[in-house]
Amino acid sequence: MELEVQVAGSYDEPVIHLKGKMLGDFPLPIKPNSHFKTVTFDLAELQRMNSMGVRQWAQWMGSIRRPNPDLVIHLLNIPTFFVELFNYIHKFVPEPYSVESFQVAYYCDSCEKTVPLLIGKSASGELPTNTSELPECHCQDCGAPQQFDVASDRFFKFLERSKK
Repeated sequence: MELEVQVAGSYDEPVIHLKGKMLGDFPLPIKPNSHFKTVTFDLAELQRMNSMGVRQWAQWMGSIRRPNPDLVIHLLNIPTFFVELFNYIHKFVPEPYSVESFQVAYYCDSCEKTVPLLIGKSASGELPTNTSELPECHCQDCGAPQQFDVASDRFFKFLERSKK
Protein backbone atom coordinates (compact mmCIF):
# COMPACT_ATOMS: atom_id res chain seq x y z
CA MET A 1 0.00 0.00 0.00
CA GLU A 2 1.39 3.36 -1.00
CA LEU A 3 1.38 6.20 1.49
CA GLU A 4 -1.98 7.50 2.68
CA VAL A 5 -2.06 10.77 4.59
CA GLN A 6 -4.77 12.31 6.75
CA VAL A 7 -4.53 15.76 8.28
CA ALA A 8 -6.45 16.59 11.45
CA GLY A 9 -5.93 18.98 14.35
CA SER A 10 -6.20 22.73 14.02
CA TYR A 11 -4.82 25.38 11.69
CA ASP A 12 -1.89 26.25 13.99
CA GLU A 13 -1.38 22.71 15.37
CA PRO A 14 -1.90 20.19 12.55
CA VAL A 15 -1.76 16.45 13.14
CA ILE A 16 -0.55 14.34 10.21
CA HIS A 17 -1.42 10.62 10.20
CA LEU A 18 0.78 8.49 7.92
CA LYS A 19 -0.38 5.06 6.78
CA GLY A 20 1.32 2.55 4.50
CA LYS A 21 4.72 2.76 2.84
CA MET A 22 6.69 5.92 2.15
CA LEU A 23 8.44 4.85 -1.03
CA GLY A 24 8.76 7.95 -3.17
CA ASP A 25 7.75 11.49 -3.88
CA PHE A 26 4.72 12.59 -1.94
CA PRO A 27 4.00 16.28 -1.36
CA LEU A 28 3.84 17.57 2.20
CA PRO A 29 0.11 17.57 2.98
CA ILE A 30 0.17 20.97 4.70
CA LYS A 31 1.44 24.38 3.69
CA PRO A 32 4.05 25.28 6.33
CA ASN A 33 3.89 28.76 7.79
CA SER A 34 5.15 30.83 10.70
CA HIS A 35 1.80 30.54 12.54
CA PHE A 36 2.26 26.87 13.38
CA LYS A 37 2.91 26.21 17.07
CA THR A 38 3.48 22.49 16.59
CA VAL A 39 3.22 19.82 13.91
CA THR A 40 2.38 16.32 15.09
CA PHE A 41 3.13 13.17 13.12
CA ASP A 42 1.22 10.04 14.12
CA LEU A 43 3.25 7.16 12.67
CA ALA A 44 1.21 4.25 14.08
CA GLU A 45 0.34 2.87 10.66
CA LEU A 46 3.55 3.75 8.81
CA GLN A 47 4.91 0.40 7.63
CA ARG A 48 8.26 1.24 6.08
CA MET A 49 10.40 3.75 4.17
CA ASN A 50 12.88 3.17 1.40
CA SER A 51 15.72 5.55 0.49
CA MET A 52 13.37 7.72 -1.59
CA GLY A 53 10.97 7.88 1.37
CA VAL A 54 13.82 8.93 3.65
CA ARG A 55 14.75 11.67 1.18
CA GLN A 56 11.10 12.79 1.03
CA TRP A 57 10.94 12.86 4.85
CA ALA A 58 14.07 15.08 4.93
CA GLN A 59 12.41 17.45 2.46
CA TRP A 60 9.28 17.58 4.60
CA MET A 61 11.32 18.38 7.71
CA GLY A 62 13.15 21.19 5.87
CA SER A 63 9.87 22.62 4.56
CA ILE A 64 8.31 22.61 8.03
CA ARG A 65 11.37 24.06 9.74
CA ARG A 66 12.17 26.92 7.28
CA PRO A 67 9.31 29.32 8.10
CA ASN A 68 9.33 28.52 11.83
CA PRO A 69 12.64 27.31 13.32
CA ASP A 70 11.21 27.18 16.87
CA LEU A 71 8.19 25.04 16.02
CA VAL A 72 8.13 21.75 17.97
CA ILE A 73 7.63 18.55 15.98
CA HIS A 74 5.70 15.97 18.02
CA LEU A 75 6.10 12.28 17.17
CA LEU A 76 3.52 9.68 18.21
CA ASN A 77 3.56 5.89 17.84
CA ILE A 78 7.01 5.70 16.23
CA PRO A 79 7.57 2.26 14.66
CA THR A 80 10.81 0.39 15.37
CA PHE A 81 12.20 0.86 11.83
CA PHE A 82 11.70 4.63 12.20
CA VAL A 83 13.60 4.62 15.52
CA GLU A 84 16.48 2.90 13.74
CA LEU A 85 16.50 5.56 10.99
CA PHE A 86 16.23 8.27 13.65
CA ASN A 87 19.32 6.89 15.40
CA TYR A 88 21.27 6.38 12.18
CA ILE A 89 20.58 9.60 10.24
CA HIS A 90 21.83 12.85 11.76
CA LYS A 91 18.96 15.33 12.22
CA PHE A 92 16.40 12.90 10.81
CA VAL A 93 13.96 14.94 12.87
CA PRO A 94 15.38 18.43 13.45
CA GLU A 95 15.25 20.00 16.88
CA PRO A 96 13.15 20.95 18.70
CA TYR A 97 11.12 17.76 18.74
CA SER A 98 9.19 15.74 21.26
CA VAL A 99 8.72 11.97 21.32
CA GLU A 100 5.43 10.89 22.88
CA SER A 101 5.52 7.13 22.20
CA PHE A 102 7.53 4.53 20.29
CA GLN A 103 7.64 0.81 19.63
CA VAL A 104 10.15 -1.65 21.03
CA ALA A 105 10.47 -5.12 19.53
CA TYR A 106 10.09 -8.08 21.90
CA TYR A 107 11.09 -11.62 20.91
CA CYS A 108 9.64 -14.95 22.07
CA ASP A 109 12.21 -17.77 21.96
CA SER A 110 9.50 -20.44 22.19
CA CYS A 111 7.41 -19.17 19.27
CA GLU A 112 10.35 -17.58 17.41
CA LYS A 113 8.22 -14.50 16.89
CA THR A 114 8.92 -10.78 17.21
CA VAL A 115 6.14 -8.51 18.41
CA PRO A 116 6.28 -4.72 18.73
CA LEU A 117 5.11 -3.13 21.98
CA LEU A 118 4.14 0.53 22.11
CA ILE A 119 5.90 2.40 24.91
CA GLY A 120 4.38 5.69 26.03
CA LYS A 121 5.23 8.21 28.68
CA SER A 122 4.78 7.05 32.27
CA ALA A 123 2.55 8.82 34.78
CA SER A 124 5.54 11.07 35.57
CA GLY A 125 5.77 12.05 31.90
CA GLU A 126 9.02 10.14 31.30
CA LEU A 127 9.95 7.67 28.58
CA PRO A 128 12.36 4.78 29.26
CA THR A 129 15.94 5.61 28.31
CA ASN A 130 17.49 2.15 28.69
CA THR A 131 16.48 -1.50 28.54
CA SER A 132 16.24 -1.84 32.33
CA GLU A 133 13.34 0.64 32.31
CA LEU A 134 11.30 -1.29 29.74
CA PRO A 135 8.26 -3.23 30.98
CA GLU A 136 8.25 -7.01 31.13
CA CYS A 137 6.23 -8.65 28.41
CA HIS A 138 4.82 -12.17 27.96
CA CYS A 139 3.99 -13.87 24.70
CA GLN A 140 0.29 -13.71 23.85
CA ASP A 141 0.50 -17.15 22.21
CA CYS A 142 2.43 -19.28 24.73
CA GLY A 143 2.71 -17.05 27.82
CA ALA A 144 6.52 -17.28 27.96
CA PRO A 145 8.48 -14.19 28.97
CA GLN A 146 9.69 -12.24 25.97
CA GLN A 147 13.11 -10.67 25.58
CA PHE A 148 13.77 -7.17 24.28
CA ASP A 149 14.93 -7.41 20.71
CA VAL A 150 17.19 -4.40 21.24
CA ALA A 151 20.95 -4.68 20.78
CA SER A 152 21.89 -2.16 23.46
CA ASP A 153 20.86 1.00 25.22
CA ARG A 154 22.03 2.90 22.10
CA PHE A 155 18.54 2.13 20.77
CA PHE A 156 17.32 5.00 22.97
CA LYS A 157 19.75 7.57 21.52
CA PHE A 158 16.94 9.29 19.60
CA LEU A 159 15.42 10.38 22.93
CA GLU A 160 18.48 12.37 24.06
CA ARG A 161 17.30 15.62 22.51
CA SER A 162 13.56 15.11 22.86
CA LYS A 163 11.82 17.90 24.75
CA LYS A 164 9.94 16.73 27.81
